[in-house]
Amino acid sequence: MVQNLQIVVLAGGRSSRFGSDKSRARVGGERSIDRVVSAAQGVAPVTVVGGERGLVKAEHFWIPDIYPGQGPVQGILSAFRALPASPLLVLACDLPLITQAHLAFMAEDLPSGVHARIPLLEGKPQPLWALYDAQCHEFFERSWSQGIRSMWEVVETLDIQWVRADQLHGKGLDLEAFADFDTPEDLVRLKKRKGV
Repeated sequence: MVQNLQIVVLAGGRSSRFGSDKSRARVGGERSIDRVVSAAQGVAPVTVVGGERGLVKAEHFWIPDIYPGQGPVQGILSAFRALPASPLLVLACDLPLITQAHLAFMAEDLPSGVHARIPLLEGKPQPLWALYDAQCHEFFERSWSQGIRSMWEVVETLDIQWVRADQLHGKGLDLEAFADFDTPEDLVRLKKRKGV
């Protein structure tokens, strides 16, 4: 596992497409964010970024968004400024099916010269379920100072190890654990698929 790893759960999104705070959406009787934090606690220390102080009752560190409402780039930058020497395993709060096994896989040491490990599923990069080494701090700082607010534009500047579906299958890891939700309809489908 990566040394000095911190798991960062992003809780400060606007959830505009969902219509309410996604972190509080219930899956299997639990709030989505509580499920994410619970899985993460078995792997590394957890930091929740954004949202309300005290939103999560389980043990964790909390930091506010530096620039609230301005997207995930600033959320990750907020975490790097608070934890400048730590690699970050970043998770959105709308991944209620994520497991310790998936996170342990993502937290394995990065190859030399690689800055990040990011799933590439169905041809789509997933930069909010990703491992970023401590050197990525400078990339996020530089991008922010240049006015870049798109995660994809930041990610394009990094040397990445892509994680593909066949690699996950080879480890016996269910792709459904990476399912997120952007709308209430997405959440209904997620629950039906997994019976939760």
